[in-house]
Amino acid sequence: MILTQGMFENVSNVTAKGSVFGIRNGQLRYGKNKVCHNSGWYNKHGDKLGWGDLSKLDMIAIAKEIDENDVFIILGEQDSYWKFVEFSKDGPTTIKGDEQSPGADYVWSKARYIIEKNRINAVVRFMYSDLKDDVWSGVPYTHAVPDSVKTIYNKYMV
Repeated sequence: MILTQGMFENVSNVTAKGSVFGIRNGQLRYGKNKVCHNSGWYNKHGDKLGWGDLSKLDMIAIAKEIDENDVFIILGEQDSYWKFVEFSKDGPTTIKGDEQSPGADYVWSKARYIIEKNRINAVVRFMYSDLKDDVWSGVPYTHAVPDSVKTIYNKYMV
């Protein structure tokens, strides 16, 4: 399956039959398995697929079901939405730039997580010696430093 802009159903569409990876736009997740809050979801080309909370189980499902030639990139709420909002004295007014398709360079440089087939990469901008890689339900969960992100980028984009 090709990951395309706007491909996820809204969480309010209760009549929808199933959803890709079991996730929907605007979804909320609670509890200790929640990993991301109001994150933006992108394909490798920088097109926004959707947004919402993601849990550990969501990320595992994505890693197990995603096509081998694609990646699912997760940005934080600030980088995926608020950096595109223009404010006036009356509050948020317009979206500046292309919030729905900011491009590959932007998305790859702001990535918090990069999910590949059977691998979850947590992007680390600062080195912490106590970070440990792990395995989540058979899916490797690793920490990727900026040089590792470049390697992943080259694998899918060059």
